[in-house]
Amino acid sequence: MSSSIEALQQRLEQVEAEREALAAQLNAVFGAVLRPFVETFSDTEAMAEARRIAMRDPLDILARRDARVKAEAATEMSLRRPPGSVQRSWMQEVANEYRQQAEGGGDE
Repeated sequence: MSSSIEALQQRLEQVEAEREALAAQLNAVFGAVLRPFVETFSDTEAMAEARRIAMRDPLDILARRDARVKAEAATEMSLRRPPGSVQRSWMQEVANEYRQQAEGGGDE
């Protein structure tokens, strides 16, 4: 009985991860489509961006979103350290590494 509960728990975790990935992909696509109205991109650029995002693996989009969140957190933490301190410099480096991952330029 406990093995079936464990199997169900694993399946639930898998479904939740897939849902998160799909939600992140949908948010990215909507962002690309709505961006022209906010930033006055041309419709062609918006559709190209939406197509590029839609062709990505949802897990890639989720990883980029997570890296962006980590970069923001590391940046906030760095600002709480004294200017010029080793800790502040290190946290800024960490933030930059996560930012590169979020932009697709690092190991994900």
